[in-house]
Amino acid sequence: MCSSDLAEWELETPASGNGYGKNYYWQAEGDGSRKARWAAYLPHGGLYRVHAWWPSASRAATNAPYEIHHRLGVARLRMDQTANGGRWNRLGEYYFSETQPAEIFLSDDADGRIHADGIWFEPIGGIASGWMFH
Repeated sequence: MCSSDLAEWELETPASGNGYGKNYYWQAEGDGSRKARWAAYLPHGGLYRVHAWWPSASRAATNAPYEIHHRLGVARLRMDQTANGGRWNRLGEYYFSETQPAEIFLSDDADGRIHADGIWFEPIGGIASGWMFH
């Protein structure tokens, strides 16, 4: 579930339907103080591919900053949200524990609109089904 200070984010319900689900949140570029958060207790510890979904949208950021909090630490990466909208985009492969939440953060420290939509934890090797959050 996407949460964390989303009262300061704009909720968009597009007619085109290219978001994951019925709507998504967006925020104008800022100083990094506004963050969206996805958190899940995964049923099994292990290696997961993490994917993010963002819509095809005007004025999107070319450097949307994601933080992936995983069992071995924190990974920081920037994704170009002007490309590949309306589909899953891989953020990498990370180990997660079943006893600690798998957390993904997205802040407004970017050069355009930041879109917070779906996150998918895809298990790798022998773990049952994946988990998607919107």
